[in-house]
Amino acid sequence: MVSVPTEAALQVVLEDYLAQCHGDPVHVAATQAYLKSMTRKALRQYRRRPIRNIKKEIDLWNELYEFSCSKTPEISGKLIREQLRMLLEKEQNYQCCYCRRPLLNAKQIEHVLPRSKCVQHTFNLFNLVICCIDCNRRKSNNIWSVKEGEFTSEQQYPAPEAFDDLYHPRFHNYNEHIKFIRLQSNHHNISIYKGLTGQGKNLCANILTHLSKKEVFVNGNPDLKEYITTITQHAADMNTQADKAIRVFQAAFACATEELLCDL
Repeated sequence: MVSVPTEAALQVVLEDYLAQCHGDPVHVAATQAYLKSMTRKALRQYRRRPIRNIKKEIDLWNELYEFSCSKTPEISGKLIREQLRMLLEKEQNYQCCYCRRPLLNAKQIEHVLPRSKCVQHTFNLFNLVICCIDCNRRKSNNIWSVKEGEFTSEQQYPAPEAFDDLYHPRFHNYNEHIKFIRLQSNHHNISIYKGLTGQGKNLCANILTHLSKKEVFVNGNPDLKEYITTITQHAADMNTQADKAIRVFQAAFACATEELLCDL
């Protein structure tokens, strides 16, 4: 039987995060207030969507990153996200939430329900996880569930039981859903995954099998592997020239390899 956390257990996790949402206890209360204000903004944006044909909305996640309090410089969006990333990494034992490979320098804060489709959940703690750049790019803004319409239309975050065909890293025990073997040598590493449940098979079909193929492809091309590793480990500030250049390269590489991987 698949286990999911109780409402009481989730409340403990939320309270624990709010108590540590800033690295300095002096600034915790102000940080909590700012996060609540951003949550309200996300809900207002969600409510406006059905009545307005808005082609371009404010990206609230980027707004958080760029936030800087003029009165208290120690409270900034960058510091809030760094603190969140640190706490999530520790919770995940410094592994990607989807593939369980060790997290390197490029650590993406992933929205389980993508903010492009579910803006109302942009700042919901249980919608936030850390994943590697490969899984983040493969996942993109997809919701691989027959309940996608329900998830995008509901204001409240879905209960753990609602994710009965979609693996949710915050609600599901990885070992109950996925079995994997990782083979590693001095220069190569290959992962093999098997889904044990409907949610696990869904994850394998849409992310993990593709990831295994990519590992085989990259490991067979040592020079390419070196270049990709160098690019992936380079951490650039969001929206800088370096960040944009890296994203362009990653998108181009993903497109170029997609057709090749389909034939493997």
